[in-house]
Amino acid sequence: MVYVHQAQYYETDQMGIIHHSNYIRWMEEARVAFMDELGFPYRRVEEAGIMSPVLSVSCEYKSMTYFGDRVCIDVKMTAFHGVKYELSYVLTDEKTGEVRATGTSGHCYLRKDGRPANIKKGTAGALPDNQGRDGKRRDLEVKRERLPFLDALRGLTILSMIVYHGMYDLVELYGLHVGWFWKAPGYVWQQSICWIFILLSGFCWSLGSRPLRRGLLVSVCGLVVTAVTCIFMPSELIIFGILTFTGAAMLALIPLSKLLEKVPAGAGLAASAVLFFLSRNVNAGYWGFEQLTLGRVPEGLYRNLFTTFLGFQAPDFYSGDYFSFIPWIFLYLCGYFLYELLGSRERVLHVLRLRGGFLETIGKHSLLIYMLHQIVLMVVFTVAAWMGIL
Repeated sequence: MVYVHQAQYYETDQMGIIHHSNYIRWMEEARVAFMDELGFPYRRVEEAGIMSPVLSVSCEYKSMTYFGDRVCIDVKMTAFHGVKYELSYVLTDEKTGEVRATGTSGHCYLRKDGRPANIKKGTAGALPDNQGRDGKRRDLEVKRERLPFLDALRGLTILSMIVYHGMYDLVELYGLHVGWFWKAPGYVWQQSICWIFILLSGFCWSLGSRPLRRGLLVSVCGLVVTAVTCIFMPSELIIFGILTFTGAAMLALIPLSKLLEKVPAGAGLAASAVLFFLSRNVNAGYWGFEQLTLGRVPEGLYRNLFTTFLGFQAPDFYSGDYFSFIPWIFLYLCGYFLYELLGSRERVLHVLRLRGGFLETIGKHSLLIYMLHQIVLMVVFTVAAWMGIL
């Protein structure tokens, strides 16, 4: 929504320009109009016994505004979690389009007794008709901010994965001798890729929109990988690979999110980390983490394809890339709670908004690159072998 404010004479300072404090007031004017437009006006919210205090506000001044100028304030909701929400503002000159200032503000919903009020849980139903200015009933529509640093980190991890898989193909299929690849350095490299992907996916769950569509898309891509490897590379058949797990985790958090929102972020992060530590070795039949074993898992759990999906793999199961629901869902939840704990902090957001150049572009297309990279590698290595290079 765009709100327009005309600069008044009393808002100028001794230098003849608009005093910096007024930009914060203009942002508040725009915010009130924005919430009216959404059908959550302040008056009706307060009549329902709910307050919306300011948690944080920031403003960066880009150019000067003078008396009589008309300033357009573009307001977007960048995050909404039921109890807390964040808005961004871009203030531009109506005639020239020049940016005058940019800003952000963070808010929460509280009941009059000071307890948090989660309007995702039906509190919004207490508002009369929940209608916007046009008389139409509407839900809160969140325009989420894309954070380029996350794309860049994902892009860097994708490149690391491509190099790792290329090395794997050379060692496993073409007999290249790389002694360290099957030892600790190669294992740490492989695990770093997995951990970063899963943590990032969990961290970004709250940032994304349409989780059902995204979860189904990733799950279908996982099935495609299984089908392709079954037909063309049966010796490297992938069942329950990283995409299958990620899609399942995305879908699982849709019904779980309402419960997870009630868990304090710090406690949720600590509990998820402990559960991941305890269950890391369930695929091998033990409780514990890596070389540390804390007891055997009951053998009766390791039965069929469904228990294999959960983490208790059947004795005859094999997959070239296996990520079971347990323990990896707990690492995914570490990412989820890490965002809840840190994602709204201004210093963290400042880092996450840093541009990543070509890595950012790669990260934005990570799913497509993942689906195609092994095919490209095999074509390159096949041509290299035909030319006598390999």
